[in-house]
Amino acid sequence: MRNPALVVTFLTVAMSALGRDLSTPGANWTAGDDDNKPRKGWHFYEDLQPVPSPARLPASPSNPARPELAQFKALQKAVEEARIVAIMRPTVINVRHYMELEASIIRQSSRFADVAQRVAWISPALDPAAQGRPTNTYAIEVFDREQSKQRADYLSTLSRDHVLMFFYRGDCPYCHAFAPVLKGFEARFGLHVEAISIDGGSLPEFPRPRLDNGISTTLNVKQVPALFLAQPFSGRIVPVGFGVLSQAELVERVYLTATNAQDDAAAALPAALPLR
Repeated sequence: MRNPALVVTFLTVAMSALGRDLSTPGANWTAGDDDNKPRKGWHFYEDLQPVPSPARLPASPSNPARPELAQFKALQKAVEEARIVAIMRPTVINVRHYMELEASIIRQSSRFADVAQRVAWISPALDPAAQGRPTNTYAIEVFDREQSKQRADYLSTLSRDHVLMFFYRGDCPYCHAFAPVLKGFEARFGLHVEAISIDGGSLPEFPRPRLDNGISTTLNVKQVPALFLAQPFSGRIVPVGFGVLSQAELVERVYLTATNAQDDAAAALPAALPLR
């Protein structure tokens, strides 16, 4: 099965000249008679001379080593001129000529897509199906299982020197809904959750929270529940998310936050609250 993306790529390059405006320099069209030349009888309605087929155009002598480049440029010019001629004088001959050129490009792009697909099959580094998430049903199951194990191992390692800072309010129903999920996440991966109460209230899952000493203002926490990943000894604090998250979302977000923390601009946030 051909890869439609490859076909589109070839068509985009080959037909790049088709969208040019008629006023563009070089967008000339070939006429059978000069407009200023007197017409004879019904000859004013004669068809424009069709543009020569690109197959009959000679290769550019300036680039003998790569005749394909000259042929490609000739093809672009021929298609552009044939299109303009067909628009300006839409006779059967002119429109057919343009459509024949367009069909030849589609056939060539199809052959290109077939060859590109075979190259991808024998070159794993070039095959999208072999890189990242697979498309095969059985492979997807293996991929998800291995990815889940990898991330679980990483989060367990992360728990050695990181904590999650959970900002909440005691009167926030969303915080009460999120607290059990967060507590289950802590129990599963061992990543300690440091609950910080903004209004002094408590949650059943976190009966002894820390009181906010101004760190919520420092971190610009304007919405709860709010979750941050912190590394106490370095003072690095990065946001994980706001609102109620599922455990699967927590795994994904904490993993991506930790692995990209070095490049995250938010990693420069200072630790206003010493955590131990």
